[in-house]
Amino acid sequence: MRELKLILSILFLIQISTLESFAQNKTQERISYKNNITYNLLGLFTREAILGYERNINEKNIIRLAAGIKYPTSAESYKSRSFGLFNSKNYTKVSKGIYLGAGYKYILSTYARLYLSAEAYFSHIYYNDIYYQFCVGTSSDSYVSLESMWEKSKGLKIIFGKKLRVLSGNKIGLEFDFFAASGIALRTQEFTTHGKRQGTCSINTELQVFDPPRVSLSEKWIPTMSIGILITMPFTRK
Repeated sequence: MRELKLILSILFLIQISTLESFAQNKTQERISYKNNITYNLLGLFTREAILGYERNINEKNIIRLAAGIKYPTSAESYKSRSFGLFNSKNYTKVSKGIYLGAGYKYILSTYARLYLSAEAYFSHIYYNDIYYQFCVGTSSDSYVSLESMWEKSKGLKIIFGKKLRVLSGNKIGLEFDFFAASGIALRTQEFTTHGKRQGTCSINTELQVFDPPRVSLSEKWIPTMSIGILITMPFTRK
């Protein structure tokens, strides 16, 4: 969290430092590029590496492609996440997978550099033979289980964002892209429990093995929300 605050502070300073050059661009010929390569900086904290390619069709219309991976830690277990009296599985900590997306971006204002975008995407995350620890103190409700999981999501998100240009070279530039997204996705999940031990939260215990394993499958539509900061490298001037 401390590192995230540091990055946001740095980007805020960059935004302030670019206000003067932004104002000057209003009275000068705008520099535009045909191609853009993007990377989501917040992926450094969510263990994702998502690269994007954007092609400027014209001044107002852009098409976008994105692909990425989610890489896990070396952890062999994870715990639930608590929200007051509620607990939810924090399985994204140990899952790995892929992300694919394609979208269209419309520039609302070429001077303010505001845009509206729609992106369809597919993601697949999974993990195998990981311990899940449900810890509620010394209560007999605590348990530990050995499980595997896969999750597939197909969705559509609407994105509103603002670009800030930092550098403008003859052949290459540098920009930051701040965005917020909201949408809906069809999520299919399967959890396979290979064994379980009730009344403990330690993975160093003998589990009751299930033969065959217990399988839980669910499919439902869910709302989605996200924010991000893209670092963008535009190149090949028009």
